Amino acid sequence: MIHFTFIPIVLLAQTLLPTPNFARLSGNYIAPPELTIERPEDNYTTDATTRNAIDKRIAAVKSANTFRDGFVDDKGDLWFSSNSKGIYRYDGESFTNITTKDGLSDNQVTSIMQDSEGNMWFGMPDGMCRYDGENFAHIQIPHVRISSSWLDKAYPVVNPNQVTDMLQDRNGNFWIGTNGFGAYHYNGENFTSHLANHGLIQTDGLYHNVVLELTQDTKGNIWFTSLTRGGVSRYDGTSMKHFTVEDGLSDYTTRSIHADRSGNVWIGSNGNQKGGLDRFDGETFTNFHSTHGTSSTSISAIFEDSTGNLWIGIVNGDLCTFDGKQFVTIIDQDGTTFQAINFIIEDHDSNIWFGGNHGQLYRYDGKDITDFSHAGK
Repeated sequence: MIHFTFIPIVLLAQTLLPTPNFARLSGNYIAPPELTIERPEDNYTTDATTRNAIDKRIAAVKSANTFRDGFVDDKGDLWFSSNSKGIYRYDGESFTNITTKDGLSDNQVTSIMQDSEGNMWFGMPDGMCRYDGENFAHIQIPHVRISSSWLDKAYPVVNPNQVTDMLQDRNGNFWIGTNGFGAYHYNGENFTSHLANHGLIQTDGLYHNVVLELTQDTKGNIWFTSLTRGGVSRYDGTSMKHFTVEDGLSDYTTRSIHADRSGNVWIGSNGNQKGGLDRFDGETFTNFHSTHGTSSTSISAIFEDSTGNLWIGIVNGDLCTFDGKQFVTIIDQDGTTFQAINFIIEDHDSNIWFGGNHGQLYRYDGKDITDFSHAGK
């Protein structure tokens, strides 16, 4: 087995990790090389008590009834990922639950995308799963083998091998966010590591940079969030530029991002500092806080609908819309508001779907909100 060693204290340039082309592989498991991380903590090992505590936290995460992501494919079918029950596909009439019994690599699914050839991709705790409509293939990103005192306390909330988000850029290349090792670019031949050593160095001497979301703007730039105080980063195809509070961002810690059709990039903070919602117009940042009408500074989802309005999901506040002038809280016909929303999408009939923690899944048709939360039970 080939081992690549990273020295995390030194900021590395791009690191190419060779792996076979997907198209040339047979079978249902694709694995690139493993990465061994050097730790400043010499001879650290995870004891049995800590291992038991980690196992309990993993079980708790996987038992949570949560919808993590939603996606509308090119045929108009809707796909929803769950924290413990695999994938749900909605064809406009009924839901189909897809799990490991059907070939899915794991029932904990963090993110969904569709590539230019129509394949569906699902983010997993240990890589990705590709579905061509008939068969599943597990694709492991470069596996990070690491243990440290800090990670033992954070795992599985932080898991460097977990895929948090995926996109395919206009050149057909894949970008992959991870839950603790920055991001990867995959060009069909190699994985290139980005942002693994960015943000705040933790107490174990490593960065553990969590990139929860990615987006591509109208110019083709790729943007990355950082949950570990790295602000946001923009890759223009040649170099990476970082933006922090010193550049006008409201918080170092960012969790959500969306590029609108007008060329603006919207960033949601984790709410650690003043935080809130930020808009970058290509030159300057404009900050929107609770004083402007948002109910919290922790923004979990941002989405632009077909009319140009933004929908804002908030971790510990109410789902709202923003028309560029004011924030309006979404309230259903019974007076209910919606909190802890993780994703927002729009189907081909202009219905808005949103979901999140506690198995929430709803559809808004412009007048009424229909509860589909039973789909995940």
